[in-house]
Parts: sequence; C-alpha cells; structure tokens
Amino acid sequence: MLSAAPLVLASASPRRAQLLQQINVGFEVRPADIDEARQAGEEPTAYVQRMAHQKAARVAQLVGPQRAVLAADTTVVVEDSILGKPDSAASMASPSASPSR
Repeated sequence: MLSAAPLVLASASPRRAQLLQQINVGFEVRPADIDEARQAGEEPTAYVQRMAHQKAARVAQLVGPQRAVLAADTTVVVEDSILGKPDSAASMASPSASPSR
C-alpha cells in the first residue's frame, strides 16, 4: 500500500508553516518563485486569487502530480490600494488598515 503523498506548502511564510505544525500536518516548504507584480487595473481580490493560483501552479510543476500543494496569498488593502509587504512587524501596524482580503 502506498502512503499518502506529503503536503507541499508553496510559501515561505513562517505563519503558514506554524499553522500546519499546530494541527500536526506533515509538509515540505517549497516557496514559489513568481512575479508578484499587480496587473494594471487589477482589483485586490482578483490579485490575491491570481497570486495563490500561480504559486500553486508553479510548485505543482516542480513536485509533480502525486503531491498535494497548498498555496495562499494575503494582501492588506487600504482605500482600494494594496499595501506592499511590511519591512518589519512594527510597520504592519496601521490604524487605518482594513481587514485583508
């Protein structure tokens, strides 16, 4: 009998890895190397969905069809503007920031 293929996390996010560890899921970290530039006129929700899909697709190409790939993206939006990745934990705090989408 074949054992289940291990999960591949298509992210370098320590928080995503921590969440999987908390629920005792075995996984391998394989960050996706993709262009994360926003397309002209792209809505924040569409951007996040495209990023997650592209990350999953890139890593799935690398690991093959026998492995399950988990990918996600998080974006903070303020007044319809996507904020870039924070430089530090201190720069993440913003009283005007709305919930991420």
